[in-house]
Amino acid sequence: MDAITCGSIDLTNDFLSQCPKFEEKVFELLTFIESAELFVFNKAFIFKFLNVALQKVGQPNIKNAVHDLLELSNDRFPKDIASLDFLFRALNVQSAITKGVIHEIFLLPMLFQKIRKFDIEKQH
Repeated sequence: MDAITCGSIDLTNDFLSQCPKFEEKVFELLTFIESAELFVFNKAFIFKFLNVALQKVGQPNIKNAVHDLLELSNDRFPKDIASLDFLFRALNVQSAITKGVIHEIFLLPMLFQKIRKFDIEKQH
C-alpha cells in the first residue's frame, strides 16, 4: 500500500517517516489524558490497538473513564446501523463539519450530550 488518505492528508511512508514515533510522544499523551473522561466511538477497537501500543513501550493500559458512543448508539437506536454519520443525522448535527479525526475529537462529547438530552426528551 503506497498511501492512505486521512481527510486531506495522504499518509505515505515518506510522510509518516517524518512524524514522531509513538514512543516519543506517549508521555505527552498520557499526561494530556491523565484524569480525563474519554469520549470515543468503538471503544473495543480503539483500546485494542492503543493498549497493545502502550504495552510495547512498557506502559500500563488506559484506566480512564470511557464513554463509548458506539455502545450508547446501539442502546438508543438498536434497529439502526451505528456509525458516526448516522448519529450526526439522527441528532440533527451538521455532518459537513464532521470530516476528519480532529473534528470528531471535539464533536464526540457534544454527541454524548445530545444523546442524553434525546433520552430526557423521550421520557417526557
